[in-house]
Amino acid sequence: MSFKKKLEKMQGDWDDASDSGFAEVPAGTYLAKLQNVEMTEAKTSDNVQIHREHVIVDGEQEEKVIHDWQGLGHKVGLSIIKAWLKVIGVEIPKKLSKLEKLCEEITEQAPIVKLRVTTREGSDFPNVKVLSLEEDDSGSGDGDSGDLEVGDKVIYKGEDGKEFPGEVTELNAGDDEDLIGVHFDDGDDGNIDPDDLTKVEPEGEDEGGDGEGFSKGDRVVYKDGDDEFPGEITEVGDDDTYKVHFDDDDDGTIDADALTAEESKGKGKGKGKGKGKAKKDEENKPETELLDFCQSQDIDVDDDDDRDDVIAKINESRWDKKFLTKGEVKRLEGIDAEFVEKKASGKGAAKGKGGKASAGKGKAKGGKGKAKK
Repeated sequence: MSFKKKLEKMQGDWDDASDSGFAEVPAGTYLAKLQNVEMTEAKTSDNVQIHREHVIVDGEQEEKVIHDWQGLGHKVGLSIIKAWLKVIGVEIPKKLSKLEKLCEEITEQAPIVKLRVTTREGSDFPNVKVLSLEEDDSGSGDGDSGDLEVGDKVIYKGEDGKEFPGEVTELNAGDDEDLIGVHFDDGDDGNIDPDDLTKVEPEGEDEGGDGEGFSKGDRVVYKDGDDEFPGEITEVGDDDTYKVHFDDDDDGTIDADALTAEESKGKGKGKGKGKGKAKKDEENKPETELLDFCQSQDIDVDDDDDRDDVIAKINESRWDKKFLTKGEVKRLEGIDAEFVEKKASGKGAAKGKGGKASAGKGKAKGGKGKAKK
């Protein structure tokens, strides 16, 4: 059996493919040009996704390309795209159907942005979070410590969501003098990227919080139609927006008028959902690792799917260990997934690794894994 004809059809992809894989850029903060944005269809489902292509324009990784994908098949993913458009200064369209044309316009603009790259354990695909829109002539690593001063109380938030309080001990630390020296309350010391630190304002001088009366740490609910997403405010914006960390481990920048204060215990919500049901739902909530695996393999997961639903969807397929990482194999063995024991062919073949990564959803282990020493 010859594969010559099939390989000839794949020549275009072969010419465009990188010889370094997807994990060629180490975790860190970079200055990059957004050289391409396009809407594509997932290979193993009908879901629409946005593919972004950034090229680094400064530093040791200059000219290297970073690819990432964000699915639009769920409401949280749509919120992430809205937040990204706001960061790069693009007006959010009222009609979702205009998003495809908007991607073309953004590609023509080729904006320069500051972004952060993180990687998930057991995955070759990076997570990319766009932090800010930059001028064409701006540089990275200029040692700017913002408004932080020695003695300021700060919080470093790890990729797993855990917070580490500490105190600034040094400005312009590190070999490139672009980091902040911090002594943490648990006794550790580290040199941290200033973008990863949140200044703790003295009591009575909380920063912002005057938009709709919310402050950092307030419990809120984001309502989208009949669906409600509870979470906690992590940052107050200066344009009537709030950064929210949701209870399902998603993060988003939300308009003030889309948030309401979470009712205190005992008051109940409008639809009469009791605490007992909420506790039960929480206990059967799918782990983040399972959700990340489903997204990497283009498995459709609905917002209201519980852990059993997610496992059932994963177990609809037989998996070939050759195309999985050790961590993924271990995770599937934990839910009694079925594996291909012998070489499979045709439509019964197992799924390989997908080509998607969530923009800002993967969680890395190790609280201070991003701290530069």
